[in-house]
Amino acid sequence: MTLPSGTHIGLGLAAALSVALATTRLHRRRRRPTSWSSTSTPEPTPPEPVATIHKAHLDTYAANDEPIPTDAELVTADRSQPSPDRITLGNRDQCPITLPVPGLRLGLTGESALDVARAISTELLAKASRDRVELVIPEPDVHALFTDISEYAADLPGLTLTPSATAAITHLETEALHRARLLYDTDSADLPSLRTLEPAEPLPRLVFIGSVSETATRVLDTLVQLGHRYDIGAVLLGPWPTATTLHLNHEATITSADGPHAERLTGTRMFRLTRHDADAALRTIRTATATATEPQTVEPPTSRPSTSPIPVPPPRAPDEEQKAAAIQLRLFGPVQLRTTDGPINTGLRRSARALLTYLALHPNGITREQGTTALWPDHDPNAAAALLHTAISNIRKVLRDSTGLREPAFVIHTASRYRLDPDLIDVDLWNLTTTLTQARQANDDAQRAHTLQAVTTLYTADFATDLTHEWAGAHREHLRRTAIDALVHLAQLTQVTNPEQALATLEQTIHHDPYSETLYQHLIRLQAQLGRPDAAHRTYRLLSTRLAELDTEPNDQTHQLMSDLTHT
Repeated sequence: MTLPSGTHIGLGLAAALSVALATTRLHRRRRRPTSWSSTSTPEPTPPEPVATIHKAHLDTYAANDEPIPTDAELVTADRSQPSPDRITLGNRDQCPITLPVPGLRLGLTGESALDVARAISTELLAKASRDRVELVIPEPDVHALFTDISEYAADLPGLTLTPSATAAITHLETEALHRARLLYDTDSADLPSLRTLEPAEPLPRLVFIGSVSETATRVLDTLVQLGHRYDIGAVLLGPWPTATTLHLNHEATITSADGPHAERLTGTRMFRLTRHDADAALRTIRTATATATEPQTVEPPTSRPSTSPIPVPPPRAPDEEQKAAAIQLRLFGPVQLRTTDGPINTGLRRSARALLTYLALHPNGITREQGTTALWPDHDPNAAAALLHTAISNIRKVLRDSTGLREPAFVIHTASRYRLDPDLIDVDLWNLTTTLTQARQANDDAQRAHTLQAVTTLYTADFATDLTHEWAGAHREHLRRTAIDALVHLAQLTQVTNPEQALATLEQTIHHDPYSETLYQHLIRLQAQLGRPDAAHRTYRLLSTRLAELDTEPNDQTHQLMSDLTHT
């Protein structure tokens, strides 16, 4: 995939950055306190290059008609991934070109050498967690590759900075001797066998990236030739006379090469990463760790979607409130249209589903420019307008065929705005929004609790789980936060008068957000108040299991909560 900046990367880095972004969001959910208020802190938006890459990665699932993975599914799948044995460097004749990481000996020269080195190092760092990779870079070289990395290098798993190339080579030599000793002491044939025998021993794949002197190159060459045994590889920022040297033009295409892989690599268009995009990627990799802190304020671009509450749609006329709408648009879970006879399973285009969802988020209507910018931001305006009209035509045809109603437009166009016809289309999102508004306007807690009870049946799943647009993801998180805060408030309102209902409500919130430590704390406290210590301990164990998936554990507050429970 290619970005407007000139960045050109493969699926390996895109998938790794998707995992990093997913992990970042799960950590935010883990730490977020619940709050029933009219406003909440919006979810920080990811750096624009990372958001674009993430969407492109998720679109590969949609293109293959596969379910879009959730953040939790991306993280869970990544946990089973081993250390990267090979790295894809680029494409030649539409075929991926890969080289093994152990024993990798590659020199990069030419106009785009640093861009290529950034792509390699960023992909390795994105895959480095859980001791899978250790990237060793001398400080002078890391500053040539990245901006201000020293400020957060300690939070990047798998990155080892050394003051010089000599210190880096010494580090590699020390690690090689350590591994040789372990192999000897355990009588293991190779590192894979040693990893199986000693799974707690950190043995990441070691990769050096940097520039070295002619003398140091000979030392490094000897060391890396042992790479197949000790899992060591290296990429030099400069020629490597005794290995493979690639000569790159400004487009990161290998114009010529010397060494063992020269013939196979010549003509390859290498993956490349600009400094700006690499910095954005590293910031996301950094925030995917359990201990990293994030900036307190984030200024999203003005083109980014707002996560403000959805406007409440105008009520249907009184004589129509007694009968079901002709069409039900269901947005919690995969986007689905239904009639009174059942779901509409054929005929609706993917772009039409996205447009229906975007219109539902704007019940008062959108302009043509709003719609084309949201759904086709990278298209020429005229082409995007044609796609918008095609999607509207598809919606009208499918709904007319499904209902037998020939006259209604379903998507109304008036005063230069498009909107869904609320008299003919019932939207579960609108019902939830109306319920939340009524709850906030309730006169007392009893009325508020009665109103909020409807949230337990209205919020059944994440919002529009089959859409990959950034605005859909932003509203997905906003609606999750809003619904969970409402459910927690319902539990608080009913924990005295109906504690069993409060328990069920809190368990439902954990189902929707299984990584939120605050929710587990609420549930543990209520279980303890009801004299159910065994249930509280089971809740704590479930939390520990969930957080282990994020390579962390319950915080001190939760631990103290359980200690107090144990000693009472």
